[in-house]
Amino acid sequence: MRIAVTTTLLSLALPLVAQEARVSLHSTVSGNREQPRVVYIVPWRQPGDAQYALELHNTIAAELFAPMDRDEFNRDLAYGDMLRHRAQGDGRDTNPAATGIPTNQE
Repeated sequence: MRIAVTTTLLSLALPLVAQEARVSLHSTVSGNREQPRVVYIVPWRQPGDAQYALELHNTIAAELFAPMDRDEFNRDLAYGDMLRHRAQGDGRDTNPAATGIPTNQE
């Protein structure tokens, strides 16, 4: 009888010993009461010396957003018109000199 009671008590105490330590995390979520479906998540600590410099070096975007010379812009428009007319086959003269496109051969 004594063995049965001891075995029963030990078998009941075994799950208590096997449980992991309880971890509790504390966090606070605050939001606007007018819009309860929106949650603002705010960092609890300022980031260190994190500086992100976005500079366009040797990229297509740098060339894309570079200032354009007026003559270069007009030349680009004229070439676009020339290619459009050539693709449509409307018989216009596609010679750059005849279209008024300045060339470097002068």
